[in-house]
Amino acid sequence: MFGPQASEKSFHLDRCVRVLPHDNDTHGMFVAVLHKTNELVSVAAGPAAAAPLPSSDKKVATADKKKLLKQRVGVYSPISSGHFKLVSSGFGIDLPSTSFMEHLNFTKTRDVHYVTEGVANVLGRYAGRLHVHKAGTTAFQMTPTGCVVADDGLRAIVRHCSERVITLDMDEFSQMGQFALET
Repeated sequence: MFGPQASEKSFHLDRCVRVLPHDNDTHGMFVAVLHKTNELVSVAAGPAAAAPLPSSDKKVATADKKKLLKQRVGVYSPISSGHFKLVSSGFGIDLPSTSFMEHLNFTKTRDVHYVTEGVANVLGRYAGRLHVHKAGTTAFQMTPTGCVVADDGLRAIVRHCSERVITLDMDEFSQMGQFALET
């Protein structure tokens, strides 16, 4: 719409793409695609590299790495089978487990996010290498006694629930409000 000024031409904004968040009510962000022009030159710094581990130790080390990655704060991981069973049976969810990702918060609580299949694939493929601030909508919050529906994801998830959902018309809702005020 408006051409770049002389000082902005060196930024090559014509190569940028505007990406809107999933709910289209927050600020947009710019994603830049970088093109590698030269190989990186390796610089030797710090102590010498450690000797390679025997193959049996490598398996243990990679298993420990995966376990650590799953427990790391801020990382999205596929929903555990126990949590998915709890959510799907408790609310009658008709979605596959690939539609949900678990996120470990800084308060050490787990949230279950409702995501698209493409987002789940990207998060799974680049786990630990891709830093994601927020993905999808927080649908459930896991507690020691079960799970709670999150306010953020209620609208997105309620159409996929067949249990624990009631529909009231305005008269019934008003009667419930009057009863609560009288007691």
